[in-house]
Amino acid sequence: EFSLHGSNLRAELDVPPDLWRSAVDPGQIEQVINALIINAREAMPHGGTVQVSANNVEIDANSGLPIRGGCYVKVQVADTGRGIDARSVTKIFDPYFTTKPSASGLGLSISYSVVKKHGGFLQLENTSPDGSTFAFYLPATDAEPQMSQPALANEIFNFNHQRVLVMDDEAAIRELTSELLGTLGYQVTAVPDGEEALKTYEDAMRTGEQFQAVILDATIRGGMGGVATIERLRDLDPNVTAIICSGYSDEAALAEFLTYGFRAALPKPFTRHELAHVLERAFEAARVG
Repeated sequence: EFSLHGSNLRAELDVPPDLWRSAVDPGQIEQVINALIINAREAMPHGGTVQVSANNVEIDANSGLPIRGGCYVKVQVADTGRGIDARSVTKIFDPYFTTKPSASGLGLSISYSVVKKHGGFLQLENTSPDGSTFAFYLPATDAEPQMSQPALANEIFNFNHQRVLVMDDEAAIRELTSELLGTLGYQVTAVPDGEEALKTYEDAMRTGEQFQAVILDATIRGGMGGVATIERLRDLDPNVTAIICSGYSDEAALAEFLTYGFRAALPKPFTRHELAHVLERAFEAARVG
C-alpha cells in the first residue's frame, strides 16, 4: 500500500503476471516507489492520476544507460502534473536540491542511491507540461525467492508497541521511515525539526507516554539539527536513547556518535533490516549504560 492516503489522486497499477524476479530488499524498493509517488503527489496538488507499471526489458550493452547489458525489471511511475522545468532537470538527483521551501530534497537522491546499490539505475525518463515519468531498472534473477529471516521476525515481535520519535525536515523521508518502523511494530511520531522534537518529547514525558527511542536527522535546513537537538533532549532526559541519521558519509556525528551523546548511527540510505538492527544496538547500548 503506497503513499496515496490523504490525497485526491487516482492510482493505476499495471504489473504483468510473468514479471521477472529481482533480488532486492523489498522494504528499500518500497521506499523508492513511495518516494516517487510522493514526488508525483506533490506535482499534482489539485489531484490527478499516478500510474505505476512494471515490465521485463533486455538492455543492450550499448544502450547508453549506466548499467550492464542484460535482463532487467523496469518500473515506471508517471504523473499528470505540471512537469519539471529545464533548469531543475539536471539537478533533481543532487542531495538537498529541492524546489519546495519546506523540503530538504533528499527523497530522489536517496532513491537514486538505493537503486544504484541494487545494481540498477533511476532516471527521469521524460517530462512535459502534461506530466513526468520516472523509471528505474533492477537486474533480473533466476534465483528462487528466500524465506524471510527468522531473526527479523523475532525483532518485530520483541519491539512491538515501543514508541519512536522521528525528526527529518523532508516529508517524504519522514513518511517512508515511519512506514518502515510501522512494519517493525513500532508506534511512530514524526516531526520536521528540532523545536518540534523537543516539544513532542517533553509532552510525551509529561503524559507518561515516553518515547523509547528518537531518530534525529543531522541536518535540518533552516532549523535545529540532530546535534543541537540531542544536547537539549539530554537536558530533558539524560537517559534518552537517540540515533543520529544522515545522508552525508562525512558527517562527523556519524563516526563519533557516542561523543555527541547518541547511542547509534544510521547512514542514509538504509534498509528495513539495517533500521531494525540499529535500533537493537541502540537499545542494547542504553541497557548497558
